Amino acid sequence: MSDDSDASLLHRFVAERDEGAFAVIVRRHLDGVYSAALRRVGGDAQFAEDVAQQVFVALARKAAKVAGYESVTGWLYAATRHEAANVVRSERRRKVRDSEAYMMNDFLGLAGKDGEADWARVAPVLDAAIDELSEKDRAVILARFVEGRAFGEMGAALRISEDAARMRVERALEKLRDLLARRGVTSTGAALGVALANQAVVAAPIGLAETVVAAVNATVVGVGAATWAAGAVQFVANTKLAVGVAAVLAVVLIVVGEAAARRDAEQALAAADRVYEMHRVGTRNSERRTRAAEQAVAELAKQVDEAKDAAARTAGAVEMPAQAPQLSPSAEGKLFLARHPEVNAALIEWTNASVRGEWASFIKAHGLTGARLDEFCLIIGMGLDPGPGPDGKELMLEAGPRLRLSERDRRLQVLLGQAGPALVDEFWRLQPARSFADRVTEALCFSEAPLLTAQREQLVQILDRNPATGAEAASVKFDWDGVIAQSQGVLSASQRTVLEGLRTEDRRRQALDRVSRSMAK
Repeated sequence: MSDDSDASLLHRFVAERDEGAFAVIVRRHLDGVYSAALRRVGGDAQFAEDVAQQVFVALARKAAKVAGYESVTGWLYAATRHEAANVVRSERRRKVRDSEAYMMNDFLGLAGKDGEADWARVAPVLDAAIDELSEKDRAVILARFVEGRAFGEMGAALRISEDAARMRVERALEKLRDLLARRGVTSTGAALGVALANQAVVAAPIGLAETVVAAVNATVVGVGAATWAAGAVQFVANTKLAVGVAAVLAVVLIVVGEAAARRDAEQALAAADRVYEMHRVGTRNSERRTRAAEQAVAELAKQVDEAKDAAARTAGAVEMPAQAPQLSPSAEGKLFLARHPEVNAALIEWTNASVRGEWASFIKAHGLTGARLDEFCLIIGMGLDPGPGPDGKELMLEAGPRLRLSERDRRLQVLLGQAGPALVDEFWRLQPARSFADRVTEALCFSEAPLLTAQREQLVQILDRNPATGAEAASVKFDWDGVIAQSQGVLSASQRTVLEGLRTEDRRRQALDRVSRSMAK
């Protein structure tokens, strides 16, 4: 058994009172437990934290028993269901009833465009549907979408091929899709898989892991030595080591020492496989959001043109005052939106889609969902200037009230804490570097050396430290010589080859710009 497997860590916690081993278990599974709890308590973050804490306290109390389970993830999922049900029954009965009544009114037409799963509507009923799956199907869903295992890793654990593991996940997804359809949630199996891969697990709040570990230590680790001795005896009985324990442990130590190098290599390969799969799914999801935003913009432009034509016809049919008041573009835009609420609704929808796509990593990192996400989109959203109106005047269309800088900062502090404005400004400042790093990630996604998350973040910092200056800044964004030089300790040779190709592309663009400017003179 691997030294850092869930079962091994629980054994050490029971037999040796190893608090560090239990802390590893908490950090490994906290995001999955918190995400399931968040869905089960109706999106209330505080109650989700309470449920997560109680689940790990229960795990500590039953560690000797759970260590013998085939899947600790499965036990944690069931315990989360039980603890969340207790919270809902005892403390949130009225609010949950109101929330369910609201959601039931919104459950019609839940499939998005082209069969895409709408996560805001899937989440409230997802766990109830997973509960109805067989133990076998539930195990592969949890392994794939909660633990984030690659198909190859799942196949090795189940002693089947990678293709067989993929087919098993697809069959379980179809069963889950059917269960969701009975609750009025319809989508394709592929769309449901993408939604689970991107949304099923969210990052637990910063500091929650330390809070959970402290609660476990205070509740469980503080018991008397006699209780821990009894737990150790139970551990020996459960693992059937009552006879010849010393001899068996000696053999295990020898085997572990010989297998350490192979285990480390297998773990590194599995981690790289998971990162690659995450990047691949994330790239597809980003492309989907971009297409949706482009379609929304096209539809908005069409509606604006139609509204302009209608306004022109109306202006020709109605005699206008000789001295019409002169309005600013912003005032003209507000008047136009007041007359055409359908354009206003489309503009807000387009703005929200743009913010969610462009700020996706920021939104995920800070756990913005529900009303908090709507508030963030309102704060960040900007106006749109579609050009002259039918009478030659410019229209400034704004998706919501335009905020003063002081008001924007105040609302960001309420939403994200005192450092909120600085976090937003820093993210915006790094956006060009982050966008280019995404291009590199996509270029390497299907290569033999995909860009890892840590490498991507380092590349963003390198790009930020090397902006283009002087005349070059008009046609290129980065000082490529500095970027290439500083990336040598971060990227592999094949990865740097991609950077060099992009440098050549930018220099070609710069030369073409110089030729165009000279011809214009």
